[in-house]
Amino acid sequence: MTFKKILSLIFVFTFVFSHAFAQEFTQEQMEAAQKAWMEYMTPSATHEHMAKNTGEWISSTYGDEFRNMVVEMKRKK
Repeated sequence: MTFKKILSLIFVFTFVFSHAFAQEFTQEQMEAAQKAWMEYMTPSATHEHMAKNTGEWISSTYGDEFRNMVVEMKRKK
């Protein structure tokens, strides 16, 4: 057998077996899964706590502070 034939057979078997073992969900299962997902994605008390910190922030990076510290150390030598 050539490589193309072997590769084609692997593809066909993979395709057939993936469909043979695929699960089909009932309408009730889908609705339960959607309800659980919506409950999971609903903002919680933690989100309300974090919302208190929304707004404008001013910050600096550690890179600037580190660079300034190195420059100071070199000046002292």
